[in-house]
Amino acid sequence: MSCFQLPQGLIKEIQSPFRISLELSGRTQVALLQLCASKEVGGLGFREVHYFNLALLAKQGCMLILEPESMLASVLKARYVPRTDFMNASLSFRPSMTWRGIIATQLILKAGCRWRAGDGRDIHAWLDAWLPWSHHFRPLTRPPDNNLTTKVCDFLLPVGKGGTWMLLVLVFTKMMWSISSLFRSPEG
Repeated sequence: MSCFQLPQGLIKEIQSPFRISLELSGRTQVALLQLCASKEVGGLGFREVHYFNLALLAKQGCMLILEPESMLASVLKARYVPRTDFMNASLSFRPSMTWRGIIATQLILKAGCRWRAGDGRDIHAWLDAWLPWSHHFRPLTRPPDNNLTTKVCDFLLPVGKGGTWMLLVLVFTKMMWSISSLFRSPEG
């Protein structure tokens, strides 16, 4: 289940004996959604096979991001994404079932992953999720002059070992003010 995405027909086949056994045992029929509810809200904590399968595949996708030097990551990168990374990859010509399954979790990972700033050379300031205080982890303002190529390292002043953040720019981004209007104002 952690290697490829299970087809919907197979998922229904896996879950149907469970439903039949509940009906045949003479117990009151309980909806599967109620059984899959967490124990805190009165359910039995069972997992739906579809979501469990996606979680296992997302774990593989996470491994591709966190351990890009691993054997599996190297093979998949050489075969399917030689010129980009996993988060920007797409289905290529005749992908394997493994690659289809891992790519299916890409949107799930994009919704929950964010960059750690570090030196900021690989992070697009306006496109990538990297801000710790924003709900979407992205700047909510538009880039000045629609310049989408700005990297996070452009917000660092080359002072000392690690650089110093341009706090004025980041404070205005945090307060959701438009940086472009700041540069157009007569005072600044």
